[in-house]
Amino acid sequence: ETSTNYEVGIKSTWLERRLQVNATVFFVDYEDFQSQSFDGGNITVRNAGTMESKGVELDVVYVPNSIATLGLAVGYNDATYSEFDKGECTAAQLFEINGGNPFVPADCVQDLTGEPLDNAPEWTASTYLQLADRFGADMGWFARLEYNYSDEFYMGSDLDESLLQESTELVNARLGIQGPDNKWEVTIWGRNL
Repeated sequence: ETSTNYEVGIKSTWLERRLQVNATVFFVDYEDFQSQSFDGGNITVRNAGTMESKGVELDVVYVPNSIATLGLAVGYNDATYSEFDKGECTAAQLFEINGGNPFVPADCVQDLTGEPLDNAPEWTASTYLQLADRFGADMGWFARLEYNYSDEFYMGSDLDESLLQESTELVNARLGIQGPDNKWEVTIWGRNL
């Protein structure tokens, strides 16, 4: 496969370097895209023809004072097959063709032209607030709260509805202390709160 990538972006700092804003607009055109699928026993590689991905990414970091940092990242990605007339069939399509007999091989393809690429959520976002400071002569503390979002996406290249991962939202948190010269650290954290 070959890909041609077009990208325009900006990296900037504002407010006496306390605010950083990076943004990118991209378009990627794939020729002879190789689609991989796993059927439980084998990995199959198919020539999907052409695929394109276009979108925007934004990354912002703001440091309002000496102890706080705020971050935000947002991504939009529209990844679709421009041409893929020999896509892998879903389990339901195979079942219908071979009459439910798993020992009868089925020659089955489906046209996925214009359909989304698997494992490619359209929208993603993450944000965080981090606080860190010193107390006492050599000790430090830190706290971080994170929020992550991912839009729905298919987990299989056959775009089977039973393999559609719904949109997810995750909240993570961390709190800790650090010793002199950051030689040791004690942290308590929670993931997927």
